[in-house]
Amino acid sequence: MTVYIVSTNSDQMNLVAAIWRAAVPCRLFQMGGDDFYTEEQGRYGTMGTERLASLRGAALLHGYPTLVFDGGTATTYTAADSGGNILGGGIGPGLQVKFRSLHDYTSALPRLSPEEVTERFKQVLDRRPKDPFPTFARTTPDAMMVQIMTEIATAGRHVIERWLETVGKGGKRASQPTVNGERTVLVTGGDSGVLLSLLLPDHDGIIEATAVKKGIPDSYRVFEAKHLIH
Repeated sequence: MTVYIVSTNSDQMNLVAAIWRAAVPCRLFQMGGDDFYTEEQGRYGTMGTERLASLRGAALLHGYPTLVFDGGTATTYTAADSGGNILGGGIGPGLQVKFRSLHDYTSALPRLSPEEVTERFKQVLDRRPKDPFPTFARTTPDAMMVQIMTEIATAGRHVIERWLETVGKGGKRASQPTVNGERTVLVTGGDSGVLLSLLLPDHDGIIEATAVKKGIPDSYRVFEAKHLIH
């Protein structure tokens, strides 16, 4: 058996490697950034291996150019151009980190658990588009959620718009299977479901349309792919 480890957490990576070596006869490979992209392709030294692996997975699924949003402990986006060269990306606090920081660094705001956020999100999904998160919320949890959701939607649409301006809008059909002619944007990670809704052109009816920037044409698609690294 051959086991491949992709991680930026060296302590966890060493523990996982020790468990495998002790329990199962196997060949063990700890993947590095150069296994996915070279420096000549735009990889910089501190770029996370999981971001590089996800970008490569997106390219294998849909071709270049690529744009991947990853919703985990940190929310990241990473892009490549039509030639398979890395454009770069961004890193920010993840959804749960945002909610936790509002509680930890204030004296009055509640700590919203992942379960509470998920349950409220499902309620809105079930009633869309009739009852989205209101811009002018009348409860503290909704006020926290709509602010964070709107931040994610607005920032994400800005990134998509800049990506489309950089790589071109493409066509409805790709001339080759390795060309992302439909400009598919992929979301992955634990919070990929939330990201998927918020990055759709109509935000999936989750937040009020007037709460975010309008004007981006529907010249891209958004798909969820939980296992891009694999």
